[in-house]
Amino acid sequence: IDDGDKPCEFTFSVDTSVDVAAPAYTAAVANGTVSCTNVDNNDAAINITGADSCFTYEAQEGVVTHQVGVFLNSRPEPGAVVNLTISTSDDGECLPEPSSLLFNDTNWNDSQTVGFKSVNDHVDDGDKPCEFTFSVDTSVDDAAPAYTAAVANGTVSCTNVDNNDAAINITG
Repeated sequence: IDDGDKPCEFTFSVDTSVDVAAPAYTAAVANGTVSCTNVDNNDAAINITGADSCFTYEAQEGVVTHQVGVFLNSRPEPGAVVNLTISTSDDGECLPEPSSLLFNDTNWNDSQTVGFKSVNDHVDDGDKPCEFTFSVDTSVDDAAPAYTAAVANGTVSCTNVDNNDAAINITG
């Protein structure tokens, strides 16, 4: 859980009910308190695996040719829901499958798969760029904003490779 640094305190005492000689040690731990800080090493990050280092690929129209795995880097607060949405720059050329993923405190580190599908538009329009953007829907849960900054660079780019030719077929 990305919950920030937390103060903590340990108090040492002598249990005098165990041994009659124990009361002699009670004064020795009169100031037996140690204060500390539990330094939080968790960050609310979203991991996208399976994309190459520059997050680019080419896809033939009409085919799901690339998939990535997505999981959270840290567990959300119990009961919290992180709704990760995947949008496209041009839904006439490419679509994410599915378009959203839900993470909670029990499935946060289970990799969920997103496929990138190129749309066969039956038009000779050339190769088209397409971007898939990952974002956190903060309207679902108050705890989700912690993950918003984690997807600031959550974009996967692709090129939808056109498979159509402008041609006239004459048969006969």
